[in-house]
Amino acid sequence: MRGKCEKKSQGSEVLLQADVPIVDDATCAEKYKARGIVFDGKMQLCAGGQQGTDTCSGDSGGAAMFLLSGVPAPAIPKFVLGGVTSFGSVKCGTGLPAVYTRVQHFLPWIINNIQFDL
Repeated sequence: MRGKCEKKSQGSEVLLQADVPIVDDATCAEKYKARGIVFDGKMQLCAGGQQGTDTCSGDSGGAAMFLLSGVPAPAIPKFVLGGVTSFGSVKCGTGLPAVYTRVQHFLPWIINNIQFDL
Protein backbone atom coordinates (compact mmCIF):
# COMPACT_ATOMS: atom_id res chain seq x y z
CA MET A 1 0.00 0.00 0.00
CA ARG A 2 1.32 3.44 -0.84
CA GLY A 3 0.03 6.78 0.32
CA LYS A 4 1.07 10.30 1.16
CA CYS A 5 -0.40 11.12 4.56
CA GLU A 6 0.22 10.27 8.16
CA LYS A 7 -2.46 10.35 10.83
CA LYS A 8 -2.93 13.86 12.23
CA SER A 9 -0.14 15.33 10.14
CA GLN A 10 0.29 17.85 7.38
CA GLY A 11 1.32 15.02 5.07
CA SER A 12 4.66 13.86 3.84
CA GLU A 13 6.98 15.25 1.20
CA VAL A 14 8.07 11.65 0.56
CA LEU A 15 5.75 8.94 -0.76
CA LEU A 16 5.19 6.52 2.13
CA GLN A 17 4.66 2.79 1.93
CA ALA A 18 3.71 0.01 4.31
CA ASP A 19 3.39 -3.75 4.19
CA VAL A 20 -0.13 -4.66 5.28
CA PRO A 21 -1.69 -8.13 5.40
CA ILE A 22 -4.62 -9.04 3.17
CA VAL A 23 -7.82 -9.70 5.15
CA ASP A 24 -10.02 -12.50 3.80
CA ASP A 25 -13.35 -11.54 2.25
CA ALA A 26 -15.52 -13.26 4.89
CA THR A 27 -13.79 -11.48 7.78
CA CYS A 28 -13.97 -8.13 6.01
CA ALA A 29 -17.65 -8.58 5.13
CA GLU A 30 -18.45 -9.45 8.75
CA LYS A 31 -16.59 -6.43 10.16
CA TYR A 32 -18.30 -4.00 7.78
CA LYS A 33 -21.75 -5.63 8.04
CA ALA A 34 -21.68 -4.82 11.77
CA ARG A 35 -21.34 -1.17 10.69
CA GLY A 36 -24.12 -1.32 8.09
CA ILE A 37 -21.74 -1.36 5.10
CA VAL A 38 -21.91 -4.03 2.39
CA PHE A 39 -18.52 -5.40 1.31
CA ASP A 40 -18.42 -7.09 -2.13
CA GLY A 41 -15.38 -9.36 -2.49
CA LYS A 42 -15.76 -9.46 -6.29
CA MET A 43 -15.21 -5.72 -6.60
CA GLN A 44 -13.30 -4.97 -3.40
CA LEU A 45 -10.44 -6.31 -1.31
CA CYS A 46 -9.45 -5.67 2.30
CA ALA A 47 -6.08 -5.15 3.92
CA GLY A 48 -4.53 -3.70 7.03
CA GLY A 49 -6.23 -2.56 10.19
CA GLN A 50 -3.13 -2.71 12.41
CA GLN A 51 -2.15 0.09 14.75
CA GLY A 52 0.53 2.30 13.21
CA THR A 53 0.40 0.76 9.72
CA ASP A 54 -2.80 1.37 7.83
CA THR A 55 -4.59 3.45 5.22
CA CYS A 56 -5.79 6.72 6.72
CA SER A 57 -7.85 9.71 5.74
CA GLY A 58 -6.30 11.35 2.70
CA ASP A 59 -4.95 8.10 1.24
CA SER A 60 -7.93 7.52 -1.10
CA GLY A 61 -6.79 6.76 -4.61
CA GLY A 62 -3.48 5.36 -3.39
CA ALA A 63 -2.11 2.14 -4.83
CA ALA A 64 -2.26 -1.32 -3.29
CA MET A 65 0.68 -3.01 -5.01
CA PHE A 66 1.34 -6.75 -5.01
CA LEU A 67 4.70 -8.42 -5.53
CA LEU A 68 4.62 -10.87 -8.44
CA SER A 69 5.78 -14.33 -7.45
CA GLY A 70 7.90 -16.51 -9.68
CA VAL A 71 10.28 -13.75 -10.79
CA PRO A 72 13.68 -15.46 -10.97
CA ALA A 73 16.49 -14.05 -8.82
CA PRO A 74 18.42 -11.77 -9.14
CA ALA A 75 15.80 -9.98 -11.25
CA ILE A 76 14.39 -6.69 -10.04
CA PRO A 77 11.14 -7.37 -8.14
CA LYS A 78 8.00 -6.78 -10.21
CA PHE A 79 4.83 -5.31 -8.75
CA VAL A 80 1.27 -5.09 -10.08
CA LEU A 81 -1.54 -2.73 -9.15
CA GLY A 82 -4.07 -4.87 -7.31
CA GLY A 83 -6.23 -2.26 -5.65
CA VAL A 84 -6.99 1.43 -5.31
CA THR A 85 -7.59 2.79 -1.81
CA SER A 86 -11.30 3.43 -1.31
CA PHE A 87 -12.18 3.78 2.39
CA GLY A 88 -11.48 2.58 5.90
CA SER A 89 -11.96 3.48 9.51
CA VAL A 90 -12.01 7.14 10.52
CA LYS A 91 -9.65 6.05 13.30
CA CYS A 92 -6.73 4.54 11.38
CA GLY A 93 -5.30 1.26 12.58
CA THR A 94 -8.04 0.37 15.05
CA GLY A 95 -8.75 -3.17 13.86
CA LEU A 96 -10.98 -2.31 10.91
CA PRO A 97 -9.23 -3.11 7.63
CA ALA A 98 -9.18 -0.64 4.75
CA VAL A 99 -11.20 -1.38 1.62
CA TYR A 100 -9.64 -1.13 -1.83
CA THR A 101 -11.30 -1.26 -5.25
CA ARG A 102 -10.21 -4.54 -6.86
CA VAL A 103 -8.53 -3.47 -10.13
CA GLN A 104 -8.84 -6.93 -11.73
CA HIS A 105 -12.65 -6.72 -11.64
CA PHE A 106 -12.63 -3.42 -13.53
CA LEU A 107 -9.77 -4.20 -15.93
CA PRO A 108 -12.01 -4.86 -18.97
CA TRP A 109 -13.72 -1.49 -18.43
CA ILE A 110 -10.35 0.24 -17.95
CA ILE A 111 -8.95 -1.25 -21.16
CA ASN A 112 -12.08 -0.29 -23.13
CA ASN A 113 -11.99 3.30 -21.89
CA ILE A 114 -8.31 4.18 -21.69
CA GLN A 115 -6.84 6.45 -24.35
CA PHE A 116 -3.62 4.93 -25.66
CA ASP A 117 -2.69 7.76 -28.03
CA LEU A 118 -1.58 10.29 -25.45
